Parts: sequence; C-alpha cells; structure tokens
Amino acid sequence: MDIEITDIEQRLADTLSGGARLVFWQDEAGTYREILSDLKVPDAVIVDATDAELVTKRRVLRDEPHVNYVVYRAGEVPAPTEDLIYDITLRAKRFSCSEEGIWASECGVPAELVDVIAEHRTFFRSKERRDALASSELPKSSPDDLRIAMVAATLGVREGTRRDVARAVATRLVVELSRGKEPSLSAISEAGLADAMWRLLRDEIGYRVPDGAAPTSRDLAFRLLEGTLGDLADDKLKMPSAEALKIVSGIAGNTKTESTYEWLMSSFGAEAFSLVPDESRAYDLLASVEHVPQADEWMLSHLASDAAAGGLDARTVEELAVRRAAAPCARRYAHHYGAILALVRFRGALAAYWKDSPSATSMRAIVDGYASSWFEVDRRYRDLRSNYAHISQLRFGQAMADSVEAAEADYDKYLSDSAAKFQGRVLEGGLPWPPKAVPAQAAFFSERVFTLAPEASDGHRVGVIVSDALRYECGAELAERLTASRSKGIAGRTRVSIEARAGVIPSYTQLGMAALLPDGPMEIDPKTALVLKGSKSTAGTKARQALLAEKSPGSIAFQAEDIPQNLADAAANAPILWVYHNAIDRVGDKQATERKTFKAVEEAFDEIEALVARLLAAGCGTVLITSDHGFIYQDKELESKDFADIDGLNIVTLAEGVDSERTRRFVVSTKLPDSALLIRYLSSDLGLGGSCSIGVPRGAMRLRLSGSGARFVHGGASPQECIVPVVTVETTGRKAASRPSDVEGFPVGRTVITGPSVVLDVYQKEPVGEAVGPAQVKVGVYAKDGKLLSPSEVSLELSSASPNAEDRKVRVRLDLTDDVDQVGIATVRISKRVGTSNAYTAAWERDYQVNRAFGMDF
Repeated sequence: MDIEITDIEQRLADTLSGGARLVFWQDEAGTYREILSDLKVPDAVIVDATDAELVTKRRVLRDEPHVNYVVYRAGEVPAPTEDLIYDITLRAKRFSCSEEGIWASECGVPAELVDVIAEHRTFFRSKERRDALASSELPKSSPDDLRIAMVAATLGVREGTRRDVARAVATRLVVELSRGKEPSLSAISEAGLADAMWRLLRDEIGYRVPDGAAPTSRDLAFRLLEGTLGDLADDKLKMPSAEALKIVSGIAGNTKTESTYEWLMSSFGAEAFSLVPDESRAYDLLASVEHVPQADEWMLSHLASDAAAGGLDARTVEELAVRRAAAPCARRYAHHYGAILALVRFRGALAAYWKDSPSATSMRAIVDGYASSWFEVDRRYRDLRSNYAHISQLRFGQAMADSVEAAEADYDKYLSDSAAKFQGRVLEGGLPWPPKAVPAQAAFFSERVFTLAPEASDGHRVGVIVSDALRYECGAELAERLTASRSKGIAGRTRVSIEARAGVIPSYTQLGMAALLPDGPMEIDPKTALVLKGSKSTAGTKARQALLAEKSPGSIAFQAEDIPQNLADAAANAPILWVYHNAIDRVGDKQATERKTFKAVEEAFDEIEALVARLLAAGCGTVLITSDHGFIYQDKELESKDFADIDGLNIVTLAEGVDSERTRRFVVSTKLPDSALLIRYLSSDLGLGGSCSIGVPRGAMRLRLSGSGARFVHGGASPQECIVPVVTVETTGRKAASRPSDVEGFPVGRTVITGPSVVLDVYQKEPVGEAVGPAQVKVGVYAKDGKLLSPSEVSLELSSASPNAEDRKVRVRLDLTDDVDQVGIATVRISKRVGTSNAYTAAWERDYQVNRAFGMDF
C-alpha cells in the first residue's frame, strides 16, 4: 500500500461530498481490506460487501436507506448478470485507490472512468497535463468528454467549449505544420488521443476525409483554406465556410502567425481555387473571398483585359477596391487594385475635362474649372503611375502596359490642350497678368495672412508652410488627408479648406517665393533669375525673414529641417511662423532623381502633416499651406515633338551684352528671338518691374537644355505650373472640424436567418467633402451577449465622394458559425470608429430571427 490512511479517508470524504449517499469501492487486488476497519469517514459507514453482497444490499437499500455508505468489495468484478449488488454499483459514485484512481481524484474525473485513465497512462504521467486537466472547465463525465478534455490539456488549450477547443486545436496543428515541426500531434498520438482529436474536429468544425482515408494535418490545412471559399468551391468534402473562415481569419489576424497565413495561401491557394468552376468566377462572387489570393489574380487579370478593351465599369472597380482593401489575402495586390482604380478614375476625369473645358472661355472660368474638377486628371495620372511603378512587369504588369501607355498618350494630349487654353487667356483683354478676376498669388500675404491680424500670442499666431512645387492637385489631396487626419492636435480640432490662386509667370522658385512675401514690386535679374522685391533681395531665408519682420515685427522664418525642438519657446514673440519646406522640388528637379517625383509627393504629405501639428502646438490658430509653383511631370521618354526647338535662341541669349537665364520651361533675357513655338512677354505684361523679356514654350513643350531632367519641369505657363493651392487649417476649439459620414444598412432579403450567411448593403449616407470625412466601420453578426456569430468582423473604409447614392453602397456577405444555432435572435450590426480612437460604437443594427432548422436541410 503506497497511500496513507488519512489520504484515503480524505479522498473518500471528498467523493461523498456534494450530496452523494453511496460510494462503491472495488478493490480487485484486495490490497486495502486489512485496513478497512481503521478507516473513519465522517457521517458515513464503511461496509465490506466481500462475500456478503445480499446482506449488504439489504442493509444499504432497505434497512438503513438514509445512511451514507462506502460499499467496499475485494476481488475480481463479476459479470453484471452474476453481480448481486450490480444495482448498487450503478447507483453509487465510484472510488479507487489505484494509481488510476488517484489520478482520477486529482483531476476531477469520476472514478468509474479509471479504465479510460488506464488506457491513456502516458498522458497522466505528466504532472503538467494532470494540472491542466484538473483546471479545465470542460466536462469529464463520459469517456468521450474526458478524452476531449485530455486533448485540450495536452495542447494547453483553455477554451471552455468543445467547439472552441476544436478551433484552437486546428489552429495549433496548422501553425506547427507550417513551421516544419508537429510536437502537438506527436504528443496527442503518444497519449493515444489521436482518434479522439480527429473525431472532435469532425463533429465540431466539420473536417472530414473520404472513406478509407486517414486524416492528416496537411489535409486539414488544405480543407481550412478551401472552406473559406464557401459555396464557390465544388467539393462535397469541403469544411463549413463559417468555421473555416473563423479559424483562418484568426491565423491571418495574429501577428505571431502571419508566416503561417502566408504558408497556407502559397501552399494551397492554387489547389483550392481550382475547385471553383468557371460559372462561379465573377467579380461579384469572388469579391467576398478573403483568403485565397488566386481570386485576386483572376479578378485582376480580367480587369486588366477589360481595361485594354475599354470596358472597365467604374462602379465595379470602385466597389471591388473597397472590398479587397479589407481582404487579408489581397494586401499584396494593393498597388494592382490601386492602378486599376486610378485608371478608371483617370478616364472618368479626362472625359469630364473634354466635355466641360470648351465652355471655359475666360481665365476665371479656366481657373475655376481646374480647381473644381480638371485637376483630377493630374491627380489620377499620378495615382496610376505611382501604383504601376510598384507592380512587377510580369503577367499583370504586362497586361496593363497597353492601357498605361494609352493613358500616357491621353495625358500628353490633355497637358497640351490645357496649357494652350491657359496660355491663350494669360493676357486676357491686353491686361497684365494675373487678371483682377482671379485671386493672385502675389496678394497671398495681404489677403490671406495679414487680414488674420496675427499676434504673438497663443491662438492668434499664424503659421505659413511654403512647400516647394506643391501643385494644386497635391494640395487638394493634402486637404483631404488633413481633414481625415488622426494626428494629435489636428484630429477633432481643425477645419480644413482649399482655394486656388493664380501663380506667377514664369513659374519658378525665386519668383514664386518672392510673390508670397509682403507687398512690393518685383523685378527679375535676367543674369541670375534672382528676384528683388521693393528693391530688396528675396534670396535665402534670412532675406525673406527681414521682409516679413518689416511688415509684421517679430515674425520668423525657418527651413523645415531647422525648426527648433522647442518651437513654442522660439515663437514666444512671433506673430507669424513662416516655414520653407522642400520635398518635391528637391527630388524632381534633378535628373538623377526626377523619376521619384511622385514618391516625393507622398513623403511631402506626411512631412507637412507633421509640420501642421507642430505649428498648431506652438500656438498658431491658423496654418496656411501654399506653394511657390507647381510642376509638370510625364513618366515617359520624351520625343522630338515634346521639345520646342527655337531657332537662334542660343545665339541670341549667349550673345555679348545679353543677360539671360533659362530652364526647360522658360527663358528670361534682355533679348529673345521671334518664334512661333515661343510665347514672349515683356516683364510689364506679367506685373513685373524691369525691362527684360520672358519666353515660355507653347503648350507643354520643353526647351532643350543639356544636363537637366526633362520629365519634371516647371517655369512655364500651364494650369499645372501656375495654379497654386492655399490650404487653410483653422483651429475650432473643441468642435470637430469635420465628422465621419453617417452609415446605414440595407438587408438583402428577409431578416430571417435560414442559411449559412447574411447579406446586406452598407450605405455611406453622405459623400466625403469639406464637412464630411471618411467613415471607418466594422460589420458583424452578434448574439445578445455580444458574442461574435460571424467568423470575423468585416472592416471597411467608406470614403466615396460620389453624389450618386448607389455609388456609396458596398455589398457585404457575412458567413455564420454554427454558434448562431444556439440563439433565437442574432443582431447584424454596423459599428463606426469613434474619432481617432480604437473604439467603435453601434451606428446601425437589425435583429434577425434564426430559423436554420428548415433552411439548412436544403
């Protein structure tokens, strides 16, 4: 005997606790019969039934029916038909002092299951597993329940329901398989629990194998990915979609298992997608596929073909882009969808330009038309080129090549036409540039800065950011980003707006920077192209600060990279904080880096947003963002037709006694030749002092100039170069500058759940604009206690600016887990993000009755 009497007594008492009256102790070896008389159990009688079964039975059941008994019997267990106290053994709680019995007691397992324990001794020899089994909340009252609890304990799974255990086990098996080692499966097999584990996965999450086949971790992994295809996969053995989606979504959403997710897709994506028949391969059906990247490959291939054929449907592309942005498997294709979306938007903007621009017969109409909509052509061209640059020139890149080349040709025509229209109205009515009907860059300081009455105190200080070459279309996107900004100090505290101003001609840095400074006549030095304002130098930060301080004493100017760490202290006595920022021009205006222009634009957005936050924190009540000039950029090898070859230009400008300076887009000189390709202005025509001449090539052509880039240019006269943005960021106290759009749901079909999924349209109620920002939402199906009944929540960013209500609807399909069968009412809910936090609040919800008993039979 290897157990103390007191331990036996305590274990007997524990077995009797909880209202039990009878405990049966079968001691086959008779080891404990000799100490039976020494055992004392409070409030219970120990009786030895060995060779006295009928007497014991009469005493326990008839003579003393209210007394608590421990019925002990030594020897082998007789067959039920020969067991005289078989009814007592069935009625009583079992007790054992064997090693198995000790383990049963330790783990909270009924003693009658000692045979199951003996079958899995390998499991119970581990103290860690016994402790895990003891603390498990899973039921252990039957052999099947016990084995499931043992499976969970072996793998360290603490979930409280069989289905949750099955999901966790499947996840563990797939993760370990992806890493090349399967310790959990080995441990399960060694403990003799493999059959129980596979049975659990079959019963709870629907993993099945063909008759005669053995389940494996690899097959499970395939079935999980295949199951995410739902009804699209033509396979009778596929797993239920909701369970597969829940498990795979969990793997995809956990940073610790990202490599497993990638392995799943690369290992089984093609095989799974091959089971989708041709008739199911359509944009609307594949849009809901979240984890099989071959769905994206199919859609992108066909989108590229449709683009080449001119058959892209804008609504289809817009909706696909929103849906695929939320699909984990589509992350790798973000630039592919971005390129397609940019292409369809480019074509739409271009069509609008050709339709509307002929009616713009004044400079005011041209500036208004460009600022209201035509700039979208330039923006979408930038989007197209930016995204296409990230795509390898394999299948999709090659399939898109013709469409991109066609867009390039269309953009070339647009640039030439828009520049010609602009140039034709520069000296409208013979008046100097710019016409009085158009807000002028040269009036920026007087009309936009000084009228704010800047003061050297918090909230009254004015911040100005002059970002070199931030053209109007970039300013428009920047305004959108600032409106939706989550940056501290900007989000919820500011109102953002944008206006267009006519910049200077020629549109180059020194003249544009001078125009933004306080009023005064400007004059270009043709020898250096430097600019005097009021006879004073405007070259360099120090000279410009002097002009600012002369008009507004105490004002200071910085280069962005030189802003003091503690800006608030440095600005204590400054009414105006003037910051010069140079990200775009610095990159674009060099031949070696000009092809990185559009990347520099993206970097400029981030840098300017950070500068705005710093200026607001330093006490600026208003921050104005503007530019010295814009730019033209074409991402192509330029041809002879793109250059204006001016006969005699070099001879005249380089002649002795002639002062001149030139770039690809303008020449300033004391003498210029006559040429139909060169538009000549006197300095007085352009509102400038002095007596020099300024020439700009017609349209979007460039002047030939060795050693400089030709894709990125500025200095000429075109909307892209000469219409500059003024983005205004105003603090609004606690009142939010803009609010996210309201959202609503429209159920598709009846609000009764009879099948495996729910479909609804998520509706963005208002287009994004100055007062309305994008809405970030999550869509899911929930029980009344908040438990998620869909495999995961679908995340969407609703940011459509379309006035058409139908364009602002996104159809969402929500698969359902079998947990939905445990509730009578399920709630479909759209939750909207609260400000810049990670919290979401219900924006729309609808209760659905659950009645799948009928629907799931078919």
